[in-house]
Amino acid sequence: MTHDSTSADGFHDPHFPPMRIVGSDETGLSVARQAYLKAMRAGVAETREQGGEPDYDVLAEVASDIAQEAYDSFAGR
Repeated sequence: MTHDSTSADGFHDPHFPPMRIVGSDETGLSVARQAYLKAMRAGVAETREQGGEPDYDVLAEVASDIAQEAYDSFAGR
């Protein structure tokens, strides 16, 4: 099952595209959401520090990969 979500602990940023991962374990999804948001925030901050404007779609792809890795690690895959 693929989940699209950018909310974690009540946080939602309308600039962030949906997280895309495959999984259904609620605790694993929470871990993935936290990893996604952390990666998105870090990517935005780094891009802005370098004087650029973030490409949210590209950042979301990378952050979703990181979130999937976090989910898989949590799930023991």
